[in-house]
Amino acid sequence: MLSVCLLSDIGSTSFKYSISGAPLVWSSVGIAEALDQFVQMSKIEFFEPKHIQILYGALERKIEDHHLDIWLKIYKDLQKYIFISLTDSKICEIAASIIKKFFAHKKLSEDILPITKDLFLKIIVNIYQPDISQEARDNLLELFVHLERQGDDFAEYVFQIVKSYSEKHKAAFLKSNLVNFMNNLARYRRQKYFGESTIPTAIPTRST
Repeated sequence: MLSVCLLSDIGSTSFKYSISGAPLVWSSVGIAEALDQFVQMSKIEFFEPKHIQILYGALERKIEDHHLDIWLKIYKDLQKYIFISLTDSKICEIAASIIKKFFAHKKLSEDILPITKDLFLKIIVNIYQPDISQEARDNLLELFVHLERQGDDFAEYVFQIVKSYSEKHKAAFLKSNLVNFMNNLARYRRQKYFGESTIPTAIPTRST
């Protein structure tokens, strides 16, 4: 009931209270469910800082396995809002942190990665529009670098997303900050699959 009260008066809830008090005292998944319900009922078009801060706070604690089905539903319902937040310089970093938390859970990521691919591509297209800040673009690159370093499966996932963007939006891609990252990742893949001797220093060596 407290989580519902929190969201009904969402405008007066502070960031500190959301991420510090709520996860420690109340049910984190319950808060996230209440946010999900609020978003669906209110039919908002995008997250404001107060919304995404509550979701971030609910993810401060470890995602428990017996709540995976609930978290997957929450992710499916809110993924559009999370990824749109990547285009906003004020909240793009917290949006990236939330994506990292969801993707880091091994069992959740098995369901999340396939359903997120097209959304990721759409957001890349939006982020490299003229009216989007450089902060948002730098944040996206940092997110890709982080995911790439989580292992070969994630590296391949990122590679396919950026490759698709580069092929469909070549001119915008060539002007973006993704070019060097993509070149390094492509060289790493050639070394891995075809045995080329040169491994770019930007790509960390992965343990088998």
